[in-house]
Amino acid sequence: MQGYYKDPVGTAEVINADGWLHTGDIGRFTREGFLQIQGVKKAQFKLSTGKYVSLKPLEEALQQSELVQWAIAVGMNQKFCGMLIFPDRTALLALLKTKDIAYDLDDLSIIALYQNLVNQANCHLPYWSNIRKFALMEQEIPTSFINPDKTLSRHKVYLRFAQEINQLYQQKLPASEGATGIATELFTPQSCPTYAQSLMHS
Repeated sequence: MQGYYKDPVGTAEVINADGWLHTGDIGRFTREGFLQIQGVKKAQFKLSTGKYVSLKPLEEALQQSELVQWAIAVGMNQKFCGMLIFPDRTALLALLKTKDIAYDLDDLSIIALYQNLVNQANCHLPYWSNIRKFALMEQEIPTSFINPDKTLSRHKVYLRFAQEINQLYQQKLPASEGATGIATELFTPQSCPTYAQSLMHS
């Protein structure tokens, strides 16, 4: 692009004197001279629709639950935001035991449980930031991916789970959609306050 319309200050913040556009992505040049995007530097990414998604509000909202060990927002250059959810297996198994439900992350009861958590995370955020699809991850995050400040190396996560992220966007329908209204004995569905509902729609 040449710059923002009638906004020289904003233009100068993203386009330097040499004409380089600063997108906030992390990349490297290959031996062939191509620029390869490897991840994002800032805690946000841009959807293909042009909207920016702030990652921390989504991830922190989910990680407040004892049932979630890690939640990683994905969707850079995609049409919508997705999420990789790494369940806290100890807490989940303890809950399932009280309900006499077998541990199976493909079970609609368990998917419905996490769909409720996702709905609560979406509640107070604008519609373009809403999690449209999520995947419950059987794998664990390697300890080498955890930074000294207890945050995750987003770059490493995106590379390690690139196949799972791609599959998330290749599915026609998320499994969570089929879980609506199932296994309500596991949780009390939370409704969104009236003042927040307008944020969830275009």
